[in-house]
Amino acid sequence: MSSFKKACILLILCFFSTLWAVDVVGIVVEEGSDRAVPYAEIRYISGKALGSADGRGRFSLEVESKNSILQVIRPGYDTTRVELQDYGDLLDVVIALRSSLRDLGQTQVRARQSQDYRSLREIPMGALEDAAGMRFDITEHLNQLPGMSGQRDFSSELSYDGARSYELNYHLGYLPIPNMRHLDVGFPGNLSVLNPHALRGIEISDHYATGPHSQGLAGAVQFIPDPGLKDEFNFKASVGTTLREIYATGPWLFGDAFVFSFRWLDPAMLKNMGEKFFTEFRKRDATCTDCHIQSSNPFDLSSRDFFLHLGGQDTSGSSWGFNAVHSQDKYAIHQDTSTELSTVNSATLVQGHLDYTVLGLDYTTAGGSVWHLGWINTMSGDTLRDTTSFRSDAEAAGNDDFRNFIDGGHSRTNEFRTGLDSYLPWQFLGANELSWALNYGHIRTKRNFADSGKVLERKFNYHDLSLMSKSQWRKSGWHISAGLGLLTSLEKVAPLASVDVQRKLGDFSGLSWFGNTAWRAQVQEQSEESFLHSHIEQGGSAKLGLKLEQKGLSAQVHGFGRYYPNPSLAAPPAFWHYSEQSQAQNAWVSGVSATVSWRTLHHFALQTNASSVYGHYRLTDGSALPWQANARLDMLTHLRIYPRTDSLLSVIVTHQAAWNRPLYQWFIHDHQRTLSAYPEFTDLYRTDLRLNLDLASSWKPQLDVRFYVEVNNIFSPLQVSWLRWLGGDNPRERSMVTYDDDGNSENGYYLVPFMAKGLGLYAQFGVEGTLGF
Repeated sequence: MSSFKKACILLILCFFSTLWAVDVVGIVVEEGSDRAVPYAEIRYISGKALGSADGRGRFSLEVESKNSILQVIRPGYDTTRVELQDYGDLLDVVIALRSSLRDLGQTQVRARQSQDYRSLREIPMGALEDAAGMRFDITEHLNQLPGMSGQRDFSSELSYDGARSYELNYHLGYLPIPNMRHLDVGFPGNLSVLNPHALRGIEISDHYATGPHSQGLAGAVQFIPDPGLKDEFNFKASVGTTLREIYATGPWLFGDAFVFSFRWLDPAMLKNMGEKFFTEFRKRDATCTDCHIQSSNPFDLSSRDFFLHLGGQDTSGSSWGFNAVHSQDKYAIHQDTSTELSTVNSATLVQGHLDYTVLGLDYTTAGGSVWHLGWINTMSGDTLRDTTSFRSDAEAAGNDDFRNFIDGGHSRTNEFRTGLDSYLPWQFLGANELSWALNYGHIRTKRNFADSGKVLERKFNYHDLSLMSKSQWRKSGWHISAGLGLLTSLEKVAPLASVDVQRKLGDFSGLSWFGNTAWRAQVQEQSEESFLHSHIEQGGSAKLGLKLEQKGLSAQVHGFGRYYPNPSLAAPPAFWHYSEQSQAQNAWVSGVSATVSWRTLHHFALQTNASSVYGHYRLTDGSALPWQANARLDMLTHLRIYPRTDSLLSVIVTHQAAWNRPLYQWFIHDHQRTLSAYPEFTDLYRTDLRLNLDLASSWKPQLDVRFYVEVNNIFSPLQVSWLRWLGGDNPRERSMVTYDDDGNSENGYYLVPFMAKGLGLYAQFGVEGTLGF
């Protein structure tokens, strides 16, 4: 063959090689900060759709040629042209997007965005997974956010900037919802009711000018539902240690989308975890000081939930979303309370049920106004018993079933809520943005409870109405937000106000300071001599801090303080209808919070969130009680290492520390309870090691597979005092039991914490696979 023919053949082969399909793998980041930009849409320059980045900004596509020209589109960023021939390695493509937010001195101009608008405050779920990896429990994501503290095993009771856990209001879209958790009796393997897979992101609002203004006494956590896919169907199956999940999303009707998930917790795996970390079946006699025994059917557990989101747009450009959540939990926990090895019995210590139903509708106009409507139903029932027959009064005589009974009852709460957030076309003192909001809630409660051998019933209705005006000023690097309004139960009225300031420091654009102060109020149920009534609790808050945003590095530190006049005291999980004899005159709390996030494109990601909180109640008798959210140190750290440049395999080391948390006890006598501090504290120290694998495929129908295996509390077996910081048994308050030093319950007894193990050395796993059509 002549050299000319060989050259022609070589040229032809080279030409056609540029036409063959090639794989492109990479990440979309923000220019200047290198933070991942999630959900960016990737198209050919002709406009033909190719795909999109995931929640962590990563993508894997198949293109027609290595010389293809693409465009990357993401609301809030300039559309970017990408020529693949400029990249030497198409398996390591980094696309940088420039924010379309411009600072022009006196005002800010944002490029017009599509109806898929995402708030600049929204934290995408993919960004929360960046250092932590795949998680099935939304609480594990919330723990990473600045100001969050209150880590406990098998619990969702988080606090924000030192506030008590119930002061933080949760929202699904704009609808206020309860803090919902499966098997919320501290049972191992339980999870949040809301599915992280069904969420697009999370927003935190700590002043009234942004986000929902139903913020309680601390702030608002807003869960943003995933809008779903409008052009293809995706099906996902997930399996965890206790979790089984089915998830689906796709188009329906005309250009609209749906998201559906169904989850249940496996009773067999829950039983396995419960026997290790909830109850211990042991007995003692003269010949055996520490013997395990057989116990039949210690747990009767049932737990499931489903989530449905329907969303779309109408011809006016307005968008709407319908959300439905339902969960059902039933539980009965039995324990052998006999002391002899030859005897076996089965006493029901904890028994109950907890059901949630949430129906919500959000409607957002093309102009940005938001109207929401919703209904929330909560049904619960609990029976709490002691392991000993402590009652010695006349009612317990001859009634063995009543001798170990502590308390029990059923309750049902129906909430109807609606509200409107709307922008105003006016100018006021040079404000760039004016808006107002109105929220209304009608709450109906019914409770049945046992008292003096009888079953009594209480019904109560109350209202929750709030009105808020909001203003924002942006000028020369300043961003000032103010809110002013009022809250009423139609019987009492309380003011609401907040001011938030953010300011860039000089020409160093990555550094800024921020601060806010607020006067807050929250309508709550209270009991007095077993009768329910509404109460408005009020309090003030302030914070001041610094924030740094640089390429690959984000850091924030702030101090905070809170003050409460006449605050409510902690309530026990039993005897809600007894009158509390301790009364608080005021309370104050202060602390500091620091968060650091440091990441590179491929090698590692580090996330640390730490807080220190100290406060106390000042009682009317001059004494003091420790604040519920106190912790000398509450810290969570994730270190994720990528051994490979393709980011498929990663190793995650997680460390948790919660040092010196207070406990309470109550003296019970004659239908009265008296709160006091329990003379012990709880600590949590834990180190987990996780191996994470993310596999993506360009072949249909299989899209991707994600897998992890994790060993929890790897240092707990060491039992070495100087290594206690790394892990241990972590005793926790599981429930309450009685203590009576003279054996005569008629002259009173104490309700004290029952301490059980936290999560010890244990191996867990999770896997999810996605199919797309």
